[in-house]
Amino acid sequence: MTRNLKALGLALVAVFAMSALTAGSASAAEFHSEGTETTVIASQVTTHVFETTAGKITCLKATFEGNQAAKTASSITVTATYKECHFNFFGSKVAATVNMNGCDYTLYASGTADIVCPKVNEVQKEVEVTGAGCTVKVPGQTGLKSVSYTNNESHIDITPNLSGIKYSHSGFTCGTGSGTTGTYTGTTTAEGNKGKIWFE
Repeated sequence: MTRNLKALGLALVAVFAMSALTAGSASAAEFHSEGTETTVIASQVTTHVFETTAGKITCLKATFEGNQAAKTASSITVTATYKECHFNFFGSKVAATVNMNGCDYTLYASGTADIVCPKVNEVQKEVEVTGAGCTVKVPGQTGLKSVSYTNNESHIDITPNLSGIKYSHSGFTCGTGSGTTGTYTGTTTAEGNKGKIWFE
């Protein structure tokens, strides 16, 4: 009887181990391209909004560009350019400028994102948003959730719904402070220069 129970226990352990392995393999989605060294260019579909306790920052034009070296990749790093941005202060729109300062986004097929910022001359760079006497800074950070991907003909729709973003702000219109509750939303459409790109 004891021997049979031990055998049953070992069998169950093996089944659970195989199930976990199969689930892990099934969830390992990747980015795919018809060619190598694919330049991926994305433009916004919906308005991109970054919100902190200093106010809401809205950009009407956002573009992104990155390179996917292989036909399959688990992540891709893109450089962002934002234009026609503004702060929303007490119901009023005030022009704002977004300076990426060399910072990029790394998007993971698993559904997370990093903000990656360089160090230049021993100075750690940050994303800076300025306007109307207020400056908001966003440092490099990892593991932001979440990003979803949808295949659409020959391209991919990318929708970040990021929360828990660290930031700081200063200036006479927004005061001095910091937080870890920043959010970022907005959908973009990404296309490749080597043909179809997709996610699965």
